Amino acid sequence: MDLVFNQIRMGLFYMDHSLIESNIARAKQMLDEGGDWDRRNRLKVYEGLYALSVRDFSRAANLFLETVSTFTSYELMSYVDFVTYTVLVGVIALDRKRLLEKVVQGSEILEVLHDLPAVRAYLTSFYDCHYGDFFANLAQVEQTLKRDRYLNPHYAFYVREMKASSTKQISINSRQYNKYFYPSGQGVLPAAGVLPEPHPQVHGRVLQRY
Repeated sequence: MDLVFNQIRMGLFYMDHSLIESNIARAKQMLDEGGDWDRRNRLKVYEGLYALSVRDFSRAANLFLETVSTFTSYELMSYVDFVTYTVLVGVIALDRKRLLEKVVQGSEILEVLHDLPAVRAYLTSFYDCHYGDFFANLAQVEQTLKRDRYLNPHYAFYVREMKASSTKQISINSRQYNKYFYPSGQGVLPAAGVLPEPHPQVHGRVLQRY
């Protein structure tokens, strides 16, 4: 089994999709015939990293979240890098409810984010709808993605999708803003995603009611 993991790592190093996929399939077959808990969890991390490298962010997020409390694949990456990847794919792939439950409030993730202020700021500014901070943090994330061997091919797609996701949140929040502060229906959606001057009770945050 360890030889199979070694083959997958070699495939990831050279981005040899055939080598990776064939050995992931082989590892699954071996585990079906009998394998320990640790190797099953390690395989999920390997699969998650491969999914990330081919832009299947949803699958990567699910696999990483399944192993965030049982991570032992230090031969593949550090736990800090693992948590960073989990946050990055979680933000783009998860709905707000799961993002809150699994990432924003995830105890294992929060523990590591204390040492990753830039990643923490990116996550919280997006979830809390602090869009001025979010776009500044996204620019920093873009530079991180450009330097990452697995995410570099996808950095433009990632940034574009996150901008679209934040714009969607602005639109939803604008409708909620109007409903909250203009119950008679007289409010209008602001142009170009710019919110009207907030009510003093909002304290500079976009109203979040969904």
